[in-house]
Amino acid sequence: MSQEAASQTFRYDWAKGQKLYYKVIVRGGVEVETPMGTQNNPVHIEMEIRQTVEDANADLATMSMLIMLARMFQDGEAASLPEEGQTSVLWLDRRGKVEIVSGTGAWQGSEIAQMYFPAEPMNPGDSWVQTSRTAGPPVTETSTRYTFAGMTDRKGGKLAEFTSEMLLQPGAGQVGDPNAVSRGRTWFDTTLGQVVETIADSRFTFFVPVPDQPNMLARSTTTLHTEMKLLKREP
Repeated sequence: MSQEAASQTFRYDWAKGQKLYYKVIVRGGVEVETPMGTQNNPVHIEMEIRQTVEDANADLATMSMLIMLARMFQDGEAASLPEEGQTSVLWLDRRGKVEIVSGTGAWQGSEIAQMYFPAEPMNPGDSWVQTSRTAGPPVTETSTRYTFAGMTDRKGGKLAEFTSEMLLQPGAGQVGDPNAVSRGRTWFDTTLGQVVETIADSRFTFFVPVPDQPNMLARSTTTLHTEMKLLKREP
């Protein structure tokens, strides 16, 4: 990796009418351990998202997020997920703060890809902690530490690379001792002013009551590998 010594200030950019097309692939599995044994269920999800800049000024953009495709693959067959066809509208400022105007704004990988940049310039090795709440149930609060790793040559250009580590904070009302960790890398195109690729590996473990045996707990562990890539942009 080639790192530039000069500090940089990172900001999102946009143009009215701009459309960005992303593809998200999630692979992994869910392992459930009960007194009766262990059950393994594979996970394979693919999504295609179109992000359109509906309106914009120098400081704020109104964007629509259409989930064009959301499919779950199992045993060689594909089934549509409820998210397919849904549209969310959100406001995004130059630093990356998001406010949902309508819809849920949620899709696989978004919690890792959406960085809220610090106001001040950054040097390679600088980091910041970002806290967000994810939609439930249950509603959970996550803290993610992002670190600016430097500028790197990738996909035929020079991109800013960030590493991320997300830790789940146990929430009120959750059963057992839930924990989660997600580590990844995100590449940001400083010319485009957008995230163009994210790779993340996540592991979530929590305990739930066993059906018909509420005094017993089953341990559920979900392991996921998520990749999000910018496919194309218009114009």
